[in-house]
Amino acid sequence: MTYETIDVRPLTPTVGAEIHGVDLAQPMGNHQFTEIHDALMRHEVVFFRDQEMTLDQHKDFGRRFGELHIHPFGTD
Repeated sequence: MTYETIDVRPLTPTVGAEIHGVDLAQPMGNHQFTEIHDALMRHEVVFFRDQEMTLDQHKDFGRRFGELHIHPFGTD
């Protein structure tokens, strides 16, 4: 699969990939998010190395995938 806005590097032939070329702390357009989502669906597990994000930025990114589940012993 070819991606326009991200670089996806498979880790094994069957599962896992690193995604490069995106700063998760910055606003993200729908096209780039769709590519990230497609990579997740294809590789099942994705890693983003060396990201610096606040807790709120992390939660905002996670919410793009759906409703967040907050562990009952966790903090928001």
